[in-house]
This record gives sequence, C-alpha cells and structure tokens, in this order.
Amino acid sequence: VTDGYLSQLHLGQLFSKELTLYGVFMGTNDDLRDIVLAAGEGKIASAIHKSVPLEEVASAHAEMEESQHFGKFIVSVA
Repeated sequence: VTDGYLSQLHLGQLFSKELTLYGVFMGTNDDLRDIVLAAGEGKIASAIHKSVPLEEVASAHAEMEESQHFGKFIVSVA
C-alpha cells in the first residue's frame, strides 16, 4: 500500500495458511525528501560489506542466508 492506506486482506487465507503479517512505517514524503537531500550532500553513506565478482555470487548469497554480513554486496560483472 505504498501509494495509499486502503488495502484489502482475505483474513480466511491469512488464518488457514498460518501466514504472518508484518507492518512497517516508511515515513512521510517530507522524510523521504530529507533523506534524498542528505544523501546528495554526502551526509549518508552506504554500508558496503564486500564486492564480489559474478563468479562468486553463490558464496555471497550463502553468506547472506547465514546472516554473516553487515551491509550490501556489490556484484561486479566485468
């Protein structure tokens, strides 16, 4: 519902399939504008865990599944 607050949910499927529903607050448009401006000014930096060549992407994926990382992986294709 990122484009509005109205959503429909089939509670029967939620219960019968024993699904879990998570919610998150993404912030306001003003919050997003402030974040984009701060990033453009270099006040926010990305956390890069490591860069891996495409040939090693399977090992990077395994590392992510085991939660042995902090930050993003960069995959180089050249």
